Formats: sequence, structure tokens, C-alpha cells
Amino acid sequence: MKTGFIAGNFDVIHPGYIMMFKECNENCDHFTVLLHSDPSIERPNK
Repeated sequence: MKTGFIAGNFDVIHPGYIMMFKECNENCDHFTVLLHSDPSIERPNK
């Protein structure tokens, strides 16, 4: 059984993330998305 993990803050979902999720889904029997915060999200000028 192949298990995968994806970690990120994913504050804006874009096509690259969707492609990454699809690729993980195609290559893993089970995958987990790990979310973490990012202080740069709070910055208005990022």
C-alpha cells in the first residue's frame, strides 16, 4: 500500500495544486493533506 503526504498552506488553490493532488491520487492508495499556517498570509503586501 502506497501512502502519500502533501503539506502546505494552500491559501489560494491554483491549477498547480490541483495537478499535484491528482498526481498523488493516481500514484497512492491513500494520501493525507497536511495544513499549516504561514505568517505571510497575514501580510497585506505579500
